[in-house]
Amino acid sequence: MTGQDAHPDLICVGAQKAGTTWLDSVLRRMPQFYTPPFKELHYFSECHMDNVAKYAPGSRRKQALEVLDWVASLLPDPPQDQIDRLAMALHAATPITDDEWYRVIFTGAAPVQCRVEICPSYFDLPAAGIAHAFALNPALKVLILVRDPVERAWSHMRMLLDQEYIARQTDDLVPETLGPLWDDVVAYSDYITALSRWRAQARPEAIHLVPYDRIASEPEALISDICDWAAVDSRPPPDDVRTPVFVGKDIPMPSKVRAELLGALDPQYGALAQDLPEEVENWHNEHLRCLGAPGRIWRGAAGTT
Repeated sequence: MTGQDAHPDLICVGAQKAGTTWLDSVLRRMPQFYTPPFKELHYFSECHMDNVAKYAPGSRRKQALEVLDWVASLLPDPPQDQIDRLAMALHAATPITDDEWYRVIFTGAAPVQCRVEICPSYFDLPAAGIAHAFALNPALKVLILVRDPVERAWSHMRMLLDQEYIARQTDDLVPETLGPLWDDVVAYSDYITALSRWRAQARPEAIHLVPYDRIASEPEALISDICDWAAVDSRPPPDDVRTPVFVGKDIPMPSKVRAELLGALDPQYGALAQDLPEEVENWHNEHLRCLGAPGRIWRGAAGTT
C-alpha cells in the first residue's frame, strides 16, 4: 500500500497483555492485510535494545526455524504456493537480520494489501529504534492497544505465575518481594514514556489508540474502525472474532497488590485521560471501589481524585 520498498504500512507496538495476540489472529485471516509468517519479529528491538538478545535460544524465530525445517522434510511434492509460503517462513526464521532481511518478509504482499507487523516489544523502543522504523517508511502508521494499567500489570503477573517465573502466593506479588521484576512489570504499563517517544516522531494522525475493553464489547466495530484508520476495505472480520485468544487463569487480584499497583501507576491514568476519558474514569473508579474508597471520584483528564 503506502509503505516504501515493501516495508510495513502499519505496526502494532503493544501493549503487552492488551490483546495483540487476538489482533494478530484476526488480521492474518483478513485478505486486506498481509502479516509475517509468525507474530513478533522483534527486529527493531534486537537492533536497539540491549536487553533483547539476538536470536536467543528458545526465541520465537529459533523455534519456528526448527519446526519449519521438520515440516519441509515431510513435504513430498508441495504446490508452488506452499513452497513460496514455506520459503518466506524459513527466511523470517533465519538468525541473520538486517534491513534487507526485514524488507524481504513483506515482499509477498499484494499491492492492495496493508502490510502489518504486531510486536509488543516495540512498545518501549528507544528514540533510535523509532527513528529506524520511520526511516524505513516515513508514512508508517502505529497502532497501540491500551489496557487499564493496573489490570495489564496484573495480567502480566498472572502470566509469570503460570509460567513459574515467580512461585509465590499472590499476596506476595509486591515490590519488596519481587524486586527488579516488579519494576519490569510496571514498566510495561508505562504509557507516558511509550506515547511520548512515538508521538515525538510521528504525525498526530499516524498514532491510533484502541481501548482493550472494545475487544470484548464490540470486536466487529473495533476491527472496522482499524480498517477505516488504515485506509483498507472494511469487510467483515472472521466469524470467530468474539472467541477469546490466549486467556490466562482468572485469579482475583489481592487488595494489597491492587493498592501497590495503583500507587505506582496512578500517573498513567492522568496521561491517558485526554485520549480515553470514559475508559480511564471507569478503570480508575473501579479500583477505588475495590479498595473501599468509592468516594474518591476520578475527575477525568485533570487526573485528580
